[in-house]
Amino acid sequence: MEGDALDWYLWMEDRFPFCDWYDFKIQLSACLPNILTEILEHTYLKGLKPEIQSELSMSEPIGLREIMDTSIQAEAHICTLWQAWK
Repeated sequence: MEGDALDWYLWMEDRFPFCDWYDFKIQLSACLPNILTEILEHTYLKGLKPEIQSELSMSEPIGLREIMDTSIQAEAHICTLWQAWK
């Protein structure tokens, strides 16, 4: 994450700590009860780094939880590739 998405995430984490990404989704949904899941998914995806977005487009995860889980795996994969390249 970067930019406004990262700032917002850090603000939320500071005020409402969470255990995992699913807990984060629950807390986010509680703060924004009238927001459609599709909007949450789109907003989350738009806040990801382009290389993670690219990884996700290849796996096509369904649902916010799967999108979050897959983005974490994608970031770990990218970090591994980056370390191997160095």
